Amino acid sequence: MGIRDPTTTATKAFLAAKSGTQVIIDAIKKISPYDCMKHSSQMNIAKKQLYGEQKSQDIQLLNEIKSQLDSKRIRAIDRIIDEKTSGWLNVLPIARNHFDLTSSEFRDALAIRYCRPLLDCPSNCDGCGSPFTLQHALSCKKGGLIIRRHNEIRDTVGD
Repeated sequence: MGIRDPTTTATKAFLAAKSGTQVIIDAIKKISPYDCMKHSSQMNIAKKQLYGEQKSQDIQLLNEIKSQLDSKRIRAIDRIIDEKTSGWLNVLPIARNHFDLTSSEFRDALAIRYCRPLLDCPSNCDGCGSPFTLQHALSCKKGGLIIRRHNEIRDTVGD
């Protein structure tokens, strides 16, 4: 999901912050006078260097992970990266706008996103009794998600 482990990035982040604030450090130690433009430039250089290193590490890790996956999951990950479909992960979970997800809804959304099996699913469809799969839940006309989606749209339009 792109969430970095702070225990592995803290040292590099600290060194980048130290490098970026060197102008302030020198001014405090009275080695040189404080120059705002020089400080801003030094911070930008430190940030770019840190982000460049992180990006190359991320690409290397992604390639290692993809080498262990099947083509279906590789395609899902490439689609997520290429089409920048992670916006829903940054949305504030406001109940008034129905942006709040339960833990199971969030887990299911991630499972669908990364082509993983859904957990805690019923063995049979509640509408027609067929074996329950994600594909069946998305297409069953008698039960499952089609009816729920229809009802949500109906209720939204009604409101």
